[in-house]
Amino acid sequence: MMNAFYLKKVLIVEDSRLNAQITADILTRHGYETEIVTSGEEAVEKALNNIKSPDLILMDIELKGAIDGIDAARIIQQHKDIPILFLTANASKEIMEKIKSVSAYGYVLKGVDEYVLISQIEMAFKLYEAKMQLKKREELFRNMFENHDIAMILIDPQAGRIIDANKAACNFYGYSRETMLQMDIEAVIGVSTTIDGGQKCSEALKKGCNPCICFQRLANGEEKLVEIYSSPVDYQGKTLMHLIVFDITEQWKAKRELEFYKNLFEDSLNEIYIFYPQTLKFIAVNRGARENLGYTGEELKEMTPVDLKPEFTLQSFKELLESLLKGEQKQLIFDAMHRRKDGSLYPVEIHLELVEFDKEKVFVALVLI
Repeated sequence: MMNAFYLKKVLIVEDSRLNAQITADILTRHGYETEIVTSGEEAVEKALNNIKSPDLILMDIELKGAIDGIDAARIIQQHKDIPILFLTANASKEIMEKIKSVSAYGYVLKGVDEYVLISQIEMAFKLYEAKMQLKKREELFRNMFENHDIAMILIDPQAGRIIDANKAACNFYGYSRETMLQMDIEAVIGVSTTIDGGQKCSEALKKGCNPCICFQRLANGEEKLVEIYSSPVDYQGKTLMHLIVFDITEQWKAKRELEFYKNLFEDSLNEIYIFYPQTLKFIAVNRGARENLGYTGEELKEMTPVDLKPEFTLQSFKELLESLLKGEQKQLIFDAMHRRKDGSLYPVEIHLELVEFDKEKVFVALVLI
């Protein structure tokens, strides 16, 4: 008998075990079952040979080994329809084209905020569920189309005329169904171009676009950023384009805010360090610190503050942190010496705090030189 409380399983394909474990911990907190593999070959084996395939694959693009994440995704999708959401630190046009050629579920930039990651995964599951529903009989499709709470539109790709719009689409755009059925796609979508400026959004949707991201003005004049997926469907003997419209305005604002704070962190003239209370390993070190120390970000993720401070032992540094961990002090300010990768030393003044976010505590050190 199947467990009534089924957890969706996410396969994390990432050759950095530390990054993979951090991602797995986040997904576990949000109710997902996870499994980690470190190569494209293992990902293919888990997806194709397991009795229980993953519900979604979070795939790093740049994997070590014979096949990278793109190749692994192609192999998997030749045999099974599993949603694949790519992880990448490189959002170049070339990488985006590769992603589009393999998966309609998009990508997540490495290091994004926890809630942006979860939002992208949830969106991938929603898109996957919609795709599966589209494979059912026309009657089932019609029922799903009418009652779904995601905005959907059916258009004639040749004439651009709107054939149908569900209640969610009418509510979103602010037009009655009768009015929308008198309009063409350009009148609803507008004349704006895709967010990359490649072509008019209405033209991209007629040809199929996954996704098409553009700004749209609603009936009340309000402007929204939407992500639209289009796919051909056979409906009443005609091949129509089925549009699924996601309002990503808030997600876009959150992403911009995240990028703003990330830039503040990276571009600070002071050195900034964030590290775990348990292992003391660095979570993040800003550019000013990396350049001064001579270490790469990857090297620093395997290090702790003790590796930089020759006057401290592991025990003495942990004793220093006790007053913050016990809540006896909110901040510690002390002088120390930092040791660069080349062995040279420089004096620093350290302002250290214990910060709690979403029930997780981390140490944040602002270092003045």
